[in-house]
Amino acid sequence: MASPATWLELRGNNTISALKDVLTRAKIGDIDTNAYANGIVRNGSALPRIGIAISGGGYRAIMNGAGAIAAFDNRTHGFHGRPSGRYSPGYNVP
Repeated sequence: MASPATWLELRGNNTISALKDVLTRAKIGDIDTNAYANGIVRNGSALPRIGIAISGGGYRAIMNGAGAIAAFDNRTHGFHGRPSGRYSPGYNVP
């Protein structure tokens, strides 16, 4: 079984094209998003680690989280940010 660090490194390679796509569609002012994305790709250690966190705790939270994940998914019409995420972090507060 691969360590989490190894998995994140491998996953990072799969998120590059999605990250470029998200940055292009975000239309961030005067920033050349292609040049920015290509610059961080050249320096593999500079790839941003995007985590997608959703709330939990009940049926309403589950439905909200499922809706957010569906909205971020590139197979759903609209904004598609999920493929650029590297992981879904988990955190539980008792």
